[in-house]
Amino acid sequence: MPILMAIIVLVALLADPYRAAAQEWFFDSPRVVDGDTLLFSPRDKQTMRAHLDGIDAVEDKQRCGAGVRETAEWSCGLTARLYLMRTLERRGFLHCRLVGQYDDGLPTVFCMTRGGGSLSYEMVNEGLALALPGADRELQRAQTDAKQEKRGIWQGPFTAPWDWRRDNSGS
Repeated sequence: MPILMAIIVLVALLADPYRAAAQEWFFDSPRVVDGDTLLFSPRDKQTMRAHLDGIDAVEDKQRCGAGVRETAEWSCGLTARLYLMRTLERRGFLHCRLVGQYDDGLPTVFCMTRGGGSLSYEMVNEGLALALPGADRELQRAQTDAKQEKRGIWQGPFTAPWDWRRDNSGS
């Protein structure tokens, strides 16, 4: 009976390759593009650019208010990218799974670090990314905690990344 069930599952996955891809975990040490985008280069597959699932990080060129003085600013976008790079350097390989597609057509990935934590959660919890509307409760809680503790972008005024991109699309 277990063999029959395995054959049925295999046939179902072969009939729907997108479902099979969504279930596929892969392990890689990707290159960081920005605070929420990774570039995977698996040995036997085509290079893939993907967004971290459920979040939107501040953009590389984006600046945020420091909260100390209204005129004080910091490079929050660059900080987000560097934080993600350091996290990957410290933790090594990621365990990632394709989970969907972002508005811009790029795939989205859910990634766990070697220590078992969600990379999306870590970026939101550090205050370097926002949970997207409709994100899971864990990401929403992380955002609430970061905001209350004034971590990252929550230490002062900032523009949501989607608004910043809209306002700076010509630059």
